Amino acid sequence: MKVLVIDDNELMQQVLSHFLAMMGHESTPALSLKSALQLSSQQSFDSYLIDMYLPDAEGPEVLEALRKLPGNSNPLAIAISGDTFIPQSVLKRAGFLSYLTKPIQFSEFQAHMNRISQLLATPKNDS
Repeated sequence: MKVLVIDDNELMQQVLSHFLAMMGHESTPALSLKSALQLSSQQSFDSYLIDMYLPDAEGPEVLEALRKLPGNSNPLAIAISGDTFIPQSVLKRAGFLSYLTKPIQFSEFQAHMNRISQLLATPKNDS
């Protein structure tokens, strides 16, 4: 699976990239909405890990901007933040599949990524 890791904290990007590599996935880092959009317009990603508070946008804005890219109308995304008080209704309304709170434990991360892998493996019914 190819994952775009969108987080302005380079150490968090390294941790998440390490977790993804341990699971056999590829990761590409992006520090901002601007860089995420640039990378996503140049290559496709299977899923996204999105920090809720970037210097140039908040998580829901990032996900909405990614949705507007051609062929990316339903991106599979997990929200990430150190803020434990983000209402689930905000996350669901924005379209996030789930939410991870920093510091992230590998076992919890693995469970969330396995869910995305299962969704990707499920055949889509286009009828």
